[in-house]
Amino acid sequence: MTCAEFRELAALYAAGGLSAEERAAAEAHLEEPKHDGCFEALRAASAGVEMLARSLVPAQPDDRVWRGIETRLGATAPRRLAWGVAAAVLLLLTGGLIVQSRRMREADDAKAQCLAQLASMKTESDAQRAALALLQSPSALVVSLSPQPGKPPYSARALVDLRQQKGMLLSGTLSPQPGKDYELWVIRGKEPPTPAGLLRAGPSGTVLASIDPLLFTVPPDALAVSVEPQGGSPTGRPTGDIVLVGTLPKT
Repeated sequence: MTCAEFRELAALYAAGGLSAEERAAAEAHLEEPKHDGCFEALRAASAGVEMLARSLVPAQPDDRVWRGIETRLGATAPRRLAWGVAAAVLLLLTGGLIVQSRRMREADDAKAQCLAQLASMKTESDAQRAALALLQSPSALVVSLSPQPGKPPYSARALVDLRQQKGMLLSGTLSPQPGKDYELWVIRGKEPPTPAGLLRAGPSGTVLASIDPLLFTVPPDALAVSVEPQGGSPTGRPTGDIVLVGTLPKT
């Protein structure tokens, strides 16, 4: 595991969300003698996870839930059968809550991971402040862009708020290539991809780029990153390898 890869996983490591294999690789990496921002990212991730945990409000089921169960069972149902059905209903409700909780936890982990990566950047910029503000929006989503088969293990995350028509892309793995640039694309259905800007790393080695709000006037289906000649695609369409793709949820 490289330092860039660890920084990408720092929040999930802090939150206990890694698989056993990933956690073992992360711990082995932390034992290595040299690091590039790994412990800083871990400290920021731990703080972010703690902040998210403190923000959760404990909730207790309302008495109306039990009254509703009793009403549906009816007063004449045998007690043992009634409790058996109630237990089954409760199990179904709990199962649904667990799935919902897991999804919320995954979303929180993704936001905490972005928060950790932003906090590990060596300089504060307008783009960094804009990304932090976007993370605080309740309607903001974190969209993971995954590497394509046979391509290098790049990774990136897009912070997208379709209501506000705002978006930013964050990555710590798009290392510079001589004579090449990474280019972001917006994809809608069968339409040709629309160019959304070049992605170049700042002084911290992290790419943090804003996406033109006009590109969110019609919600996109996906975002993609390709490797293009320096200066971007000469044709307005992807000419190099597509290395990352992330699908936006349907609204």
